[in-house]
Amino acid sequence: MSTSRGDWPNDTTTLPPAPPSAAPPEAEPANRIGLGMLLAIGLLAAVAAGLAALLLTRDRNQNQPQAAPKTVVITTTAAPTTTAAAKGPTKRLILPVPDLVGSSWKDASAGLRRGGFKVQQPTTAQSTTTSAPQPTTAQVPSLGGQQLQPAVQQLDRAGLEASVAYVPSDQPFGAVVAQTPSSGASAPAGSQVTVNVSTGRGQNPMETVPNVVGHRIPQALPALHAVRLRLIVLKTPVKDQSEAGVIALQTPLPGKQAPKNGQVLVYYGAYQG
Repeated sequence: MSTSRGDWPNDTTTLPPAPPSAAPPEAEPANRIGLGMLLAIGLLAAVAAGLAALLLTRDRNQNQPQAAPKTVVITTTAAPTTTAAAKGPTKRLILPVPDLVGSSWKDASAGLRRGGFKVQQPTTAQSTTTSAPQPTTAQVPSLGGQQLQPAVQQLDRAGLEASVAYVPSDQPFGAVVAQTPSSGASAPAGSQVTVNVSTGRGQNPMETVPNVVGHRIPQALPALHAVRLRLIVLKTPVKDQSEAGVIALQTPLPGKQAPKNGQVLVYYGAYQG
């Protein structure tokens, strides 16, 4: 049986219901996980940068040459001697001691003050206590055969004075031919020993000894040279400062005879205050 398209029978078959469409899967929280990782990575990067900076600074400090220590020069002056200054450490100055042997008290004290020392005048009691005892006697040395100058210097070292007298003799001119007291004898300290000196062989002209007591050496020299006599000088202690440098004693005495080119011994004052 032919049937035309228009006559196609209706299909009344019931189709099964369509399966329900599945809901789209829920999106993953990708954005949350990514943000946490970024924060963690940033934190680690900051820590790493800090450690790197610390290590770099330490290495730079270790490799950098150390600066040379600075020297500080401080100039100070000695603190004045006061009660307040005594509490701190005391500075001691070492000063050179000047050579004052044989000087008078005035000259010695002036020299010490110039050297920076404090000088105090000793009292009479101190002087008596500290002074060495002076010998009361002296042994007379042997002078025979010596020339006059070394003979009187030897007496001076023994603590004795000379009294010179020129006498005729065959001994060489100016030699000691006799002495009183004799050698080896004991005499009071400061006493005189008579010394006889040869006028020499032949007829040596004699001169009258001028008076130079009370004069100073520069005045005494021309007076002696005028009569062709020479000078020997020794010191004697004096207590008056005005007598220092002034001739206190001469021998032979003024008016006595001495040979031409003979020597006159004078003692000039050395002040001992």
